[in-house]
Amino acid sequence: MDSRRIGEEESYLLCSVAAAGQHHVLDMLVDVVDTVTANDWDEVERRWEPCLHLLRGVETFYDCFGGIVGYQWKVMQILDEGNEEPTPSILNTSSRPVSSEYTVPEGLDLECDVEAAREAAVDGIRSLHAMAELYPLGGAGDRLGLRDEVSGEPLPVACLPYLGRSLLACLMRDVQARDYLHYCLFGTSARPPVAVMTSEAKGNDTRVKAMFEANAWFGLGEENVMIFKQPMVPMVENGTGLWIHEDLQKGAAVMPMVRPGGHGAIWKLLFDQGVAHWLRLKGRKAVITRQISNPLAGVDTTLLALAGHGYFGGKAFGFMSCERTIGSAEGVNVLATRRMEDGKVKTGISNIEYTEFSRLGITDAPRHPGTSVSLYPCNTNVLYVDLEAAKSAVRSGDGALPGMILNLKKKVAIIGRDGRERHVQAGRLECTMQNLADSLANVYVSEDSIPEQSNLDSFLMFNARRRVTSSAKKRRKPAGEAKNMDLHQTPEGSFLDLQRNAAELLQSCDISVPDVLPQGGLAEYLRRGPEFSFVYHPALGPMWDVLRQKVHGGSLATGSEVELEVAELQWEHVNVNGSLLIEARYPVGSSQKESSLEGVARFAAGYFSFSSFSGEEEPVPPIEYGRDVGRVRLQNVVVQNRGVDREDPGNIYWQRKVSRREACRILLGAGAEFTAKDVCIRGDQEFLVPDYCRMVVAPDGDGGVTVDVQKLPGKKATWKWSYFLKERGFIKLEMVESRSQAHFIDNFL
Repeated sequence: MDSRRIGEEESYLLCSVAAAGQHHVLDMLVDVVDTVTANDWDEVERRWEPCLHLLRGVETFYDCFGGIVGYQWKVMQILDEGNEEPTPSILNTSSRPVSSEYTVPEGLDLECDVEAAREAAVDGIRSLHAMAELYPLGGAGDRLGLRDEVSGEPLPVACLPYLGRSLLACLMRDVQARDYLHYCLFGTSARPPVAVMTSEAKGNDTRVKAMFEANAWFGLGEENVMIFKQPMVPMVENGTGLWIHEDLQKGAAVMPMVRPGGHGAIWKLLFDQGVAHWLRLKGRKAVITRQISNPLAGVDTTLLALAGHGYFGGKAFGFMSCERTIGSAEGVNVLATRRMEDGKVKTGISNIEYTEFSRLGITDAPRHPGTSVSLYPCNTNVLYVDLEAAKSAVRSGDGALPGMILNLKKKVAIIGRDGRERHVQAGRLECTMQNLADSLANVYVSEDSIPEQSNLDSFLMFNARRRVTSSAKKRRKPAGEAKNMDLHQTPEGSFLDLQRNAAELLQSCDISVPDVLPQGGLAEYLRRGPEFSFVYHPALGPMWDVLRQKVHGGSLATGSEVELEVAELQWEHVNVNGSLLIEARYPVGSSQKESSLEGVARFAAGYFSFSSFSGEEEPVPPIEYGRDVGRVRLQNVVVQNRGVDREDPGNIYWQRKVSRREACRILLGAGAEFTAKDVCIRGDQEFLVPDYCRMVVAPDGDGGVTVDVQKLPGKKATWKWSYFLKERGFIKLEMVESRSQAHFIDNFL
């Protein structure tokens, strides 16, 4: 803005504010001019600029239906008519539905049809060369109440420390794990690009970029990551539609209260900001998307099967769904059939928010009498989207701003001119990413011409709920404030589901484990943690079929914990009573070699720590899979130590902040190997294997162990897992050992 006069752009924006009926905003801007020191235009600009920045963003993003004026028109329309059904289009009015019917959709159930799940997952591995990953990270995450421990500043959901690292790091490890599986099976990396939508909420954009940069883009390579920002939109007061301000006191910035405009903004921004073009240049045809608050979507075959079925089935849009509990604050997936004004019929898989059930005639009834499982499956926002189909929907206007809603139930605090705080009900116009599916529904001349659901362009898949979603999006209420031990959508509940998955997996590996929940139930779980914990690097699988061939036999005693930060592992009949912590400096590969002395010294000093969250891991350049990978073989091994101090009130199990009295730690330097066979490892032990060395732990004949460390000749591994694709999608692993520790084939790795 010119420091001494208002330019043409600013004049237009301010006129739009007046046309939108927000005269109080203009009054506040005028007040700034009246109250600043004479001719202090720098101060005027400082006070005006945040508001003008907001107005530019709203005008640009909502350009498809009138910018600032269009935004407010839609707000007032919803206020006048009641919160209407989320619609795929507010631009194309040539044909609107005259009636709608919603029925229970069908789809492949990955839990019930194991062979079909395997085949779809293998198709998903094959499709990785054409797939990209899309992450909406712009949400404010107010319900988590997350704050920086040092500065006290509010933090976005992406920064939540989960399992000893940020949620963002957890999701990027999932990307890496699927690509590593592609590398192991086909010998090449697919390098799926990652596109991330951020916002200005709570410094989200700045913090997310900083996390990527500090971690060398999580080994993906900067060229394979694009970060783009969604606009903030003004909050409006319930009833009046007036924009509200956080602080009206003298000297404050003239800035309406703002929030991100919903994750549905992601589709328009893909094309407005060149993200889709960037993906096309990389040969990508479709995207998989999931929300940052859901760390469990990458379990087993879930994401791979969704990608495989969508890509090779030639689908436009896909939902990964699961069961839903009656009365939960979750949307549902439906088969929507809409009869249009022009006589045609549109049908496809869609989503309906729980707030719309009553108005749209959706009965939240049980699937079977006397049960709590809902008739309709849960919408999880784990999606498959074809990019060309999305482009067509967005460019035609139908999918530019899908599923627009105005939720006015949120109470917000504002500070008046008198300095007093008051609370008002407010909301903002949002669009929902899953309702892009409505714009991709098939159109038929009559109901008689509608084919079977499997032939539609949209599809649905099911899996066990714990393998699809268990979000960490809200802070658990203290026991005194909660009516019951409700852990739904909390980090504690998500970690509990993670351990229930672990129990199911380990039992299928013929490993005996105790019940996850203590006898005292949820209250005891919150006080003392789960009865055991098992956490592993996703590249150990991620498919359970793969992991079961690496890990088999043994037991975990009550109170035990196992952490496997390694992808190359042979576990045969291992019994753990205490803590077993295994960590490779390079679980799946590296691209920068450090000197043995420097690397091991920093490693031993706790540079990589299981129980502390220091922000992120050590920054490294893009990863070359298979290079410098650490390897562990445990055969007929017993681990006995005092393990976790479960009585320590400072333990936070879902963050992996736990106090240990003793533990067996195995730390692997670059290209290092650890082997133990027929031994019992007792007490507090640490085995630090130097770079490119092999450590062998064997019985000493007197109840103890001997430790032998030797350099690996030529820095070559002595063994590896070879992956083979068999019939019906089964991936078979075979152990390949070198003939001699002195001579290895050149391409052994």
